[in-house]
Amino acid sequence: MDIVQIIMLVTAAGVVFMIYKQIDSGNFQQIHKDKMDNAQAPDAAAQEEVVDVEPVQDDPAAQKQQRIEELLEKTDTLVAEGNFKEAKKSIEAALILDENTDNYMRQGYILKNLGEYEEAIASFEQVLSKDDQNDMAYLFLGEIYTIQKDYEKAAQNFESGLKIDNNFEKTHIEYAKMLLDSGNMEKAMQHIDKALQIDPDNADAQRIKGQIGQEV
Repeated sequence: MDIVQIIMLVTAAGVVFMIYKQIDSGNFQQIHKDKMDNAQAPDAAAQEEVVDVEPVQDDPAAQKQQRIEELLEKTDTLVAEGNFKEAKKSIEAALILDENTDNYMRQGYILKNLGEYEEAIASFEQVLSKDDQNDMAYLFLGEIYTIQKDYEKAAQNFESGLKIDNNFEKTHIEYAKMLLDSGNMEKAMQHIDKALQIDPDNADAQRIKGQIGQEV
C-alpha cells in the first residue's frame, strides 16, 4: 500500500466516525443529502469514463481495496435510505474482507435498527475490544440495554461514553431517557439540563424535559 492509499484510508476512517456520530442524532439523512448536493455533478462524458474504468488486474491488493470501498459505499447509501436489511448483507461482505472497528460500528448500528440486539451488542463489543475510547459504541450499547430494561448496564455504558466526551448531547439525552424510565427523575433532569446547555434548541431534549417535569 503506497502513501496515497494510506492517506485515503485515514481520511475515510475520520469521515466514517463523524457520519456515525451524527446518525442517531437524526442528522444522517441531511448529511447524506449535503454530501450529494456538494459533490460536483459530472457531465455525461465524465460519467461514461468512470463506468469504463477497469481495476488493475495484476494487483490483487488494489482489487480487494476497490471491492471494500464499493461495499462500504453501498452500505452507507442503504443506511441513509433506511434499507437496513440489505445494508446488513453489504457490511457482512465488507467484514469478510476487512475486520476493522469502523466496519463493526456500521454492523452494530445496522443490527440495532433491525432489532437484532444481541448481535448488535457483540459488534459494539468488538469495537471496544480494539478501541475502548469509542464513545459512540458506549452510546449505542446504552440505548440497547435501555430497550432491554437492563438499566444497570445501560448506565455503565452511558457513563463510560460521557467520560470520553461529556459534551455530546445525544448521550446526555439518551441517559436521561433511561433514568426517566427507571424512575430517577432528579438525575434525569441533571442530564437533560446538560444536553440543553450544550444545544438549547434541541427539540428532543426539550420534549424529554417536559416529560420529566410532569413526573416530578
